[in-house]
Amino acid sequence: MILIFGFLKNLFSKKNREEETGHPRIKPIDIFEEEIVQVRKDEDVPKLWKGRVLSVTGETFSVDIPELMGEFPFPFREGQDIMVSLKRDKRLAKFQSKLIKIAWKRKPPIIILNFPEYVEWKDATERKHVRIETDLPAKVRIDREGESWHMMRIRDFSLKGLSFLSNESFDKDAGIKVKLMSMEFKLELPGRVTRVLKLEERTSEGKPNFDIGMRFEGLDEMGKKTIANFAWKLQRRGK
Repeated sequence: MILIFGFLKNLFSKKNREEETGHPRIKPIDIFEEEIVQVRKDEDVPKLWKGRVLSVTGETFSVDIPELMGEFPFPFREGQDIMVSLKRDKRLAKFQSKLIKIAWKRKPPIIILNFPEYVEWKDATERKHVRIETDLPAKVRIDREGESWHMMRIRDFSLKGLSFLSNESFDKDAGIKVKLMSMEFKLELPGRVTRVLKLEERTSEGKPNFDIGMRFEGLDEMGKKTIANFAWKLQRRGK
């Protein structure tokens, strides 16, 4: 009777979790010591750091990331959700984990993360939206009649979106337009703000102090083809 009661309790608990989250619970991924993983702030931040799993417990795993030794300011903070990815054979797993603790006394610092509840596996051979580092002048404004254009510089570009450095901040999820200041391309790109990061205090007057991420939205087929052509030329030139 006790065993039956326990089984029913687990069954209904699982059902409740599925109703709360909106999708069925997936068994957490197995993470192994010495496995290589990559971490980044979120999907919209192109920079990532490669590390090695040092230890695994029932609920957490620690990662040793030598590349973080030279990073200032330190890109992560305790309590923050970060993106983790790992590759096995021809499959790639991406998931979000909370940074539980940073072992500052270790050289390099070690980050301790919690196990993910849900994991997304993809074919590692799938075509990716390659981000191209660049430094192009452009203008940006809120996507609304009567709004003023502000000068900024595009720092990276992809078929999916771009990021730029600006003296002006924007609200996350705000609709914006970016106009490229290029003699060759007259592009006016509509999109939405996905990330707003305040940089360190400016060391000189006029230096940008906001890093803004943008996702393209509302592009027609011609616009998509123009962006693809522009990205291809950027790659070839290495700008």
